[in-house]
Amino acid sequence: MAALDGLEATLRRWGVTTTVDTVAGRPGDFTPSHVMLHHTASPAPKPAPSARVVRDGRPGIPGPLCHVLVRRDLKVELVSRGKANHAGLGGPWQTIPKDTANRYAVGVEIEHEGTSDEPWTPAYMTFCRTVAAAICDHLNIPATRVLAHKEWAPARKIDPYGWAMGAARNQIGIILGAGPRPPDRDLLEEVMALDPNSADYKRLVADVAAAVANTPQPLMGYVGALYKDADNKMTLTQLAQHAAGQAYAANGTAGKALDAAVQARQAADAAVAAVAALRDLLPPVA
Repeated sequence: MAALDGLEATLRRWGVTTTVDTVAGRPGDFTPSHVMLHHTASPAPKPAPSARVVRDGRPGIPGPLCHVLVRRDLKVELVSRGKANHAGLGGPWQTIPKDTANRYAVGVEIEHEGTSDEPWTPAYMTFCRTVAAAICDHLNIPATRVLAHKEWAPARKIDPYGWAMGAARNQIGIILGAGPRPPDRDLLEEVMALDPNSADYKRLVADVAAAVANTPQPLMGYVGALYKDADNKMTLTQLAQHAAGQAYAANGTAGKALDAAVQARQAADAAVAAVAALRDLLPPVA
């Protein structure tokens, strides 16, 4: 069985909307042990302007040019299960020998301009890192094996633009440790629909104080901002995972406590409570 067989099922298990339109891989062995992140340098705001080129290639570089394409609308396209032309010359990096990353790394192209003209939104950043965590889960590898194209070829590459890879690997590791928890229904709509006078709503509001008492103050702000930024489409699990990563980066002691909470599957519950407590600040669900 090929290493990426069933990847779409893994991504969907992680709550990632995935379409499959695969092309054959390049000749040669493909035995992935790592995940390499790229950006497409594509114009915003179209969701997936690079879909054709990553499949068909470009002059001088035949496709496929990646395995997974991350779209701006928080969806992914599975491009190929075989070897792809994405890494080029570079390395070595960890166990990947020099100039061989096409054999050993899953290539993930992220739709982004690759400049400061397109800010990385928290929702998009969290989604990209969730996709990386899902691929790590599929390959049964740790987040420490996620690398940037710019780490593989620092003299000629800058992608993904603006990513601090140490922090990125840490946050991918937190998400990976939490594990997949795709909702059976839209929990956010369920929370927003609660009667403020109901026992369930009062319980959530009461719980939020306990849930965030020992976490950094910005946690609830992250939840509210992410919800707005995601245009009502981000799951509460993703909100909780991102909040955990931000808290870890912002405050070592409190962040480690929240990291443990995530791994204990408690952060999503805290996010539900936080959203409930912030409901008067959030836009209504259509």
